[in-house]
Amino acid sequence: MNIQQAATEIISQWEHGGRFDCHGNGAYGLIGWQGEQLTHLLSRYVQMGGKLMYLPQSYADGLMTVHQNGELNEVAADSLMQNTQRSEAEIYMDSAIRWQWRFYPFKTAMGQLICCDIGVNSGISNWYVKHSDAHLGDDELIAIKQTMLYRRQALQNYGIWGKYPGIRRRWDWYYSVFENDPDLDLKPMQPTADVNGHPVNLGLHHIKPLTA
Repeated sequence: MNIQQAATEIISQWEHGGRFDCHGNGAYGLIGWQGEQLTHLLSRYVQMGGKLMYLPQSYADGLMTVHQNGELNEVAADSLMQNTQRSEAEIYMDSAIRWQWRFYPFKTAMGQLICCDIGVNSGISNWYVKHSDAHLGDDELIAIKQTMLYRRQALQNYGIWGKYPGIRRRWDWYYSVFENDPDLDLKPMQPTADVNGHPVNLGLHHIKPLTA
C-alpha cells in the first residue's frame, strides 16, 4: 500500500469514521469535502458516469439544497462514488505531501502521513512545516516532532485544542505511533491498526512513501 492510500484510510477515520456520506456540518465523505472541493468531487463522479439530479457550481449555488434533499447520502452508497472519493482523496494526499516538500523533504511514510493529516485538517496550502523550526539539515524525526509541537501550539492559540477533544486524541495517536516506530515507515500493526476506535487494515507490508 502506498502512503496516499494509507493516509486516506487513516485520516478518513478521524474525519468521519471512514464513512462516505454527509457529516452533518456541511462536509461530505471520507475527508470532508466542502465548497469548491465538493463541487469538484461531484463533477468527477458525474464524469465517471454517476448520476446526480443537481450539480452545484459553487458552495453558495445550492450545496445545502443537495445536502437537505438527501441526494448526497443516497449516492454515498454507490460503489462508483466510493471509488471516486478514494481516488480524489489520494490525489489530495499527494498534493499535501508535495506542498510541504517546499519546506522540508519528508521521505518517510510517517512524515508524509503527518503532512497529509495537516493538509486535510488545515488545507493543503498551510504553513505549519514552514514555521515549525524544522530545518533542512534536521533528522526527519526531529522535523516531525517540531512540526507536531508547532501544530499543537497553534491549535492552542486558536482555542481549538481545548474545545475539541477529538483533535487532542488525533494528535496523541500520531505522536504515539511515531514514538514507537523508530524507522518511521508505518510498520503494519497486525492484523489491523486501531484508529479512533475503528479497525483499519494497512496491509501486510511497510507503507511505501511518495518519491519525487
